[in-house]
Amino acid sequence: MGGISIWQILILTILFAGVILPCILALCSSKAKGHHKFIWFLLSLFFLWIGYAAYYFSVIKKLQDESVQ
Repeated sequence: MGGISIWQILILTILFAGVILPCILALCSSKAKGHHKFIWFLLSLFFLWIGYAAYYFSVIKKLQDESVQ
């Protein structure tokens, strides 16, 4: 009885969406460059979505607003 169960697929999907996805989004973002991207990645790695959102709204959003003006 080999194979993967639906529960294992569900757990892997939740882990991917919750843990790996914020890190990938931070690294692939064109909104940040250099050390900002690295810090965003680290916060996403250690604090998951909370770190991702906190850094986005506190730093990245301000950088975008300053570049528009």
